[in-house]
Amino acid sequence: MITKKHPLLLLSIGVLSLLISACSDNSSTSYEIVEAPDNQKETINPMEEDHSLHDHAKETETQKANKWHWVMPDSWTEAPAGRMVKARYVIGSGPEIPIELTISAFPGSVGSPLSNLNRWRGQVGLGPISEDLLPDFLTDLEIHHLPAYQADVIGPELPNYPSKRILVTAIQRQGETWFFKLTGDASQIGNRKAEYLDFIQSLQPH
Repeated sequence: MITKKHPLLLLSIGVLSLLISACSDNSSTSYEIVEAPDNQKETINPMEEDHSLHDHAKETETQKANKWHWVMPDSWTEAPAGRMVKARYVIGSGPEIPIELTISAFPGSVGSPLSNLNRWRGQVGLGPISEDLLPDFLTDLEIHHLPAYQADVIGPELPNYPSKRILVTAIQRQGETWFFKLTGDASQIGNRKAEYLDFIQSLQPH
């Protein structure tokens, strides 16, 4: 006996068969992650990082272990630092007599302002002064709310010997005293004093 199957019934059976087949398939579904072509990847160019970090590239390069940032003038050349010196710069070129800036730090106060001043005076060939004259030779400062003082000591003119000069700023911070000391020929330091003062203004504790 031949029976005629209804088309709608056949369609329903076919859909049901597909569903049963899909459910009985024991294989897991996997998704393939297609990597974007190289020309579509987002890249970070190290030369395109925050340019504000490069504004003080010279200072951060030589201060990784220090507690200050500072801006070094272009005319200053970094030189090897000693055991007690955090950083050292040589200033001057050509016919100029080089002068030197040293940055050092010592625990505590490292002597009183008077004893420090008299030591610097001795280094340029001057005699000591008494404490009552101290305000005439030291300038009290405050740098980023830190107590500081500054001295400008000029030695005597001697035959065939240039006058020596020391321009120094001492800053007390976190139980240490930091000295930013410019030493050398008096006339050359006079020519570079504005640079030095700008350098002191650039100091940023961190």
